[in-house]
Amino acid sequence: PSLLLASGVGLFFLASAAYVLTRPSPQPLDSETKTRAERDDPAAGV
Repeated sequence: PSLLLASGVGLFFLASAAYVLTRPSPQPLDSETKTRAERDDPAAGV
């Protein structure tokens, strides 16, 4: 509704996007959690 609120939300979005794009190596963590979930899932081996 207000310009100040809109600019604050936009700034937060840009900051979070920059953090996600620049954080170091998210792939190993994602693959590790995926393989752990598949190993713990009893239906994964069917």
